[in-house]
Amino acid sequence: MPPHRPSSATVLSALALFFALGGTAIAARHYLITSTSQIKPSVLKQLQGHAGTNGATGVAGPQGPTGAPGPTGTAGSPGGQGPPATALWANVTSTGTLATSSGVTGIVSSYPLSTASYEITFNQNVSQCAHTATLSTLAYGANEPGQIALANPGNRNPNAVEVFTYNASGASQYRSFSIAVFC
Repeated sequence: MPPHRPSSATVLSALALFFALGGTAIAARHYLITSTSQIKPSVLKQLQGHAGTNGATGVAGPQGPTGAPGPTGTAGSPGGQGPPATALWANVTSTGTLATSSGVTGIVSSYPLSTASYEITFNQNVSQCAHTATLSTLAYGANEPGQIALANPGNRNPNAVEVFTYNASGASQYRSFSIAVFC
């Protein structure tokens, strides 16, 4: 069967369609809006419409990084005199006499018995406090080497500290000493 030849009307209508579409495309390309500056401002204003109500606030974003430290501030004014390191102390002679003291309400010495011991009573409970003592230069034997020991009298008197003094060989000897209690 021989191929069918299009009629002249079909060819003419196809050409008309081609030119119509091509012309529209050329016209559209020429009048294509690529920027709002091509639109009249009054028309743009009409296109924008009225502002609506605001929506709900969204969730907060993550915490930002910590900023750099600021400059050092100016020095403050000096503070007042603080309290003493301890208000509980005593200087005791070898015979058990208080030379000077603070917070001491009494002292008992075993002088002149053979065991050199002293019990110093303070104006508060010192059973949970730190005690320190040293041999001193208040009386006889002050420059000789010696030893000193401290103990709590236990439940018998929680406000007291017991002190025992010894010579350099460890034998009990009455010696002058200083004691401090830190609570």
